[in-house]
Parts: sequence; C-alpha cells; structure tokens
Amino acid sequence: VMRASPANGKRPPEHVAHLRLQLETQQKAMESREAIAKESIAALEKKLCSTREKVQELVGELAISTQNLESVVRERDTLASRMARTDSNQDGDDLQCVRSPSRASTGGA
Repeated sequence: VMRASPANGKRPPEHVAHLRLQLETQQKAMESREAIAKESIAALEKKLCSTREKVQELVGELAISTQNLESVVRERDTLASRMARTDSNQDGDDLQCVRSPSRASTGGA
C-alpha cells in the first residue's frame, strides 16, 4: 500500500479520484475478459456436445458397415463353397475361371 507524502497523511482528492478511476477501469476490463471467457467456454461446450453426437453417429454407421461387410463375407463364402461343389461335379471350366484368378486371366473371364 502506497503512503501519502503530505504531512497530514492524506492523499490529495485528485489523486484518490485518479486511483478510483484506474481501479474502475481495471474492474471493467476484468469483467469484460470474464464475459468473453464464459462465452468461449459455452461455445466450446456446445461444440463438444455436437462432436460427441457426431462421434456417436459415426460409431453407429461403423457398426452398420461392419455388419454389412460380415454379411457380404458370409455370402461370398457360401457362394465360393457352392462353386467349389459345382466345380467338383462338372467337367467344364466356366465356374472355375470366375473363382480362380490364375484361370481368370487366361480363361477370358
């Protein structure tokens, strides 16, 4: 705390007014910065909530895509199994060239 220099120990009124004005200005600046910080926090919380929702949506889409892929793989395996049985029962090369890449390149699939 700064001490006044006059002999009576009191600060001159203009000095007190100047200090009060300085403090009020600093207080307003702090209040403004606090309001800006609160707005920023609110915006970030909203963005976080939106991001969470988007992540949940993407997780759902990923689950659906994974199920679709598993279904396609099962269908492919079933088809390959049928083709293998058909190939073993036939003399022709028609179905094998679809299934076998080495024959597909030479067999004109």
